[in-house]
Amino acid sequence: MNPTDRRSRIGDISIAVIVTVILIAVISIAFDHYYEFNDDVLMKDILSGAYTGTPNGLNIQMLSPIGCLLAFFYRVAPHLPWYGLFLCGCHYMCILLLAYRTVRISPGSSAKIRVAIVVFLFAMGVLLPHIVMAQYTITVAILSATAALYFYTIPTGRSGGEFILSAILPALLVILAFQIRTEMLLLMLPYIAVTGIARWSREKHPFDRDVAAGYVGTVLIIAVGMIVSFAINAFSYSSGEWKVFLMEFDNRTELYDYQYIPNYEEHMEFYDSIDLTAADVALLQNYDYALDERIDGAVLGQVAAYAASLRGETFISRLPGGIREYVYRLTHFKDGIYELLTLFLYTMLIIAVSSDKDRTPRHKAMILIVRVGGLIVMRSVSWIYIVCGRREPDRIVHSLYIIEIIILFAMIITEFNGRLKEGRYLRMITIIVLMAGGLVMLPVSVRRVRAHVEAQEQINRFDRAIAEYCSAHPDSFYFEDVYSTIIDGDSFNEKMFEDVDNSIKNRDLMGGWIANSPLYREKLTHYGVSGVADAILNNDNVFIICSDEYDMDWVSDYYADREIAVSIDRINDIESVYGVYEVNPVK
Repeated sequence: MNPTDRRSRIGDISIAVIVTVILIAVISIAFDHYYEFNDDVLMKDILSGAYTGTPNGLNIQMLSPIGCLLAFFYRVAPHLPWYGLFLCGCHYMCILLLAYRTVRISPGSSAKIRVAIVVFLFAMGVLLPHIVMAQYTITVAILSATAALYFYTIPTGRSGGEFILSAILPALLVILAFQIRTEMLLLMLPYIAVTGIARWSREKHPFDRDVAAGYVGTVLIIAVGMIVSFAINAFSYSSGEWKVFLMEFDNRTELYDYQYIPNYEEHMEFYDSIDLTAADVALLQNYDYALDERIDGAVLGQVAAYAASLRGETFISRLPGGIREYVYRLTHFKDGIYELLTLFLYTMLIIAVSSDKDRTPRHKAMILIVRVGGLIVMRSVSWIYIVCGRREPDRIVHSLYIIEIIILFAMIITEFNGRLKEGRYLRMITIIVLMAGGLVMLPVSVRRVRAHVEAQEQINRFDRAIAEYCSAHPDSFYFEDVYSTIIDGDSFNEKMFEDVDNSIKNRDLMGGWIANSPLYREKLTHYGVSGVADAILNNDNVFIICSDEYDMDWVSDYYADREIAVSIDRINDIESVYGVYEVNPVK
């Protein structure tokens, strides 16, 4: 590398570092970092040892290679918030890479600075809610989007080993995303695939043997990385106990995320056929099914299959309706600013390609088909899949927009800085619009995040009160009603870096995705609980915490089904919102 190139690279790195440092400083001063959902809190607890008492890499949601690495860090330095550092590290690393790559391919100091400002405003205007309220699903999207942009902006003319070497970093980001949340990375794959095809179409001699070898080699690295990650994970969960639980986990996901629980009175014949009573169905409906050890993975699977049969639908039968809903969503701008930004970027990309006087009409048409048409087709695949699956939470919807926006931005700046002679005018218009939009969105985004944080703090104060109560009674164990931990649709969460306590907690939910797992049983054994129902009834130090919003009939009805009369006594209050209940047999 000659001195001029070295100075240029150092300058580009410096700009990217400055942007990232300013972003970290602004966010850290203005906000605390949170885990957005209790899923991440529970994953963190498992990794840190706050769940069972010992750091464990098998946190169910992640693949074991990355889980075991994080658990190792907790073993080395147990008081540090490693999982929070990991999520934030992924986010800020990606912003650093996005800034560096976009600055690197921009010609001239002024263009580099403007592009860096756009990256900063995008992070503050679009990514801010997901950086402040971190969630591993969004982390996968940000990693995938960064990998796509990095890959697309690899300079042309590299082939074989040189190309593979340039593509190692984005390939590793894809593999990391796969390990963090496999299902989400698979949803990102159509976008990554079309980015690879679009990048290949930029080559002057795409079918040259060395060029093709570079692309094939990159795909093989990603494929091997995924296969090895999955194989290690399968080995980690290969015990009989884990296999049984993972079947239950999959059936639970199908039932609660994709199906529903049919009403007992209307479907009594079915429930009788699988030996479930009205009280058992009530446990399923309030998600406290761990109270009944008979409700295992097989039962959850049977209920899910029955619910699906009542709908009488298959994915294929839902496809026409899903396509109509997808088109309706697009044409009615249901996703607001995300959709407007995406539409603007598509428009500018089409104009940039069409305005190039050095290309023939046929060449322009082929580029638009491969890049614009290919991206539209692939994004439709992912969108129609989630619409037909009836799974459209913000964390998934926003993830799809994030990767699409970043890919479009990569295509546009590459187009402007490539063969397009008039690119400086279109580039200026695009940058000005993006900067103006970012400046408009920034205060809106900040206000929304502040409102979200304030609302979350109102919810979290109840969880802190419960935690303080349980800590004040260390010789007791408390089962929490699952839906009592959800207020107005939001669940308890935690700050990442404040009041970090990785000691084991003497409370747990009576259901949820970890119920009946080997980890769940290990924790209960630690507190002398061999069975949930038996311990609640017979152990003098085991109690139930339930919100006053719900009655306790589901508990008395469960024991009545077993011909056990019980008395349920409220022995304490927490924040005048939760009751602490003792259950005793009536003799």
